[in-house]
Amino acid sequence: MKKLVFNIRGNQKVIEISTQGEGLYRAKVNGNEYNLKVTPVDRDIYLIDLNGKIFDCFVYENKSGYVVFLNGETIEIETGSTLLGGGRLEKKGRVEVKARMPGRVKKILANVGDIIQKGSGVITLEAMKMENEIKSPKDGVLKELNVKEGMTIEVGAVLFVVE
Repeated sequence: MKKLVFNIRGNQKVIEISTQGEGLYRAKVNGNEYNLKVTPVDRDIYLIDLNGKIFDCFVYENKSGYVVFLNGETIEIETGSTLLGGGRLEKKGRVEVKARMPGRVKKILANVGDIIQKGSGVITLEAMKMENEIKSPKDGVLKELNVKEGMTIEVGAVLFVVE
């Protein structure tokens, strides 16, 4: 069984996943259990069957875990993380936010020097024909903004820095 921490819309949750067979998984999220069937479609693209409801999913692996684009939602999954008091993961000091998939900067939502809250949008990135708001991982000051509207970015590019 794998235990992961994931973030969706700024809320952190713990998920436990166990393999039940070829492409079959059982996931436990906040005490609720789900049976999933996962079918690979292409590199990093999957179909997920949850009780007959089909979801399309793109998964990108990064240093801290995975980023999952699931039916228009962006879900960040952090592996190997430890939970701190209150069930929250803390990010301290300088945090570089990097592109987790290639795309185009659609809109700038904050400026260098702005005081921003954890979970507040900094840029909107268009990737795979979907717009994804890239949010601040922590409270702080936007120290660097390394993109401009219309700019094409590659995986791993530092989008912005929060301190």
